[in-house]
Amino acid sequence: MAGDPHGDKTHEEPQAQEDLGQQQTAQDQPQVSGTDWEKAVAVRDEKTAALEAQVAEAARNAEAAEQLRNQIAELKA
Repeated sequence: MAGDPHGDKTHEEPQAQEDLGQQQTAQDQPQVSGTDWEKAVAVRDEKTAALEAQVAEAARNAEAAEQLRNQIAELKA
């Protein structure tokens, strides 16, 4: 701003302090043990498999709906 004795430096310092705070927070977090990591990966894999099954089911439903639409169209023709 005009007449600001600090110029743009006042805007840079809070960002630097924020970055430092984020680094310290990351360092303060506990490390995940191998067993916990494996459990987390297993849970993720189960969720992924469930979602993939839902996608496959939706695809089958879409195909069935398309077949029914075609049958309806044939009957109307």
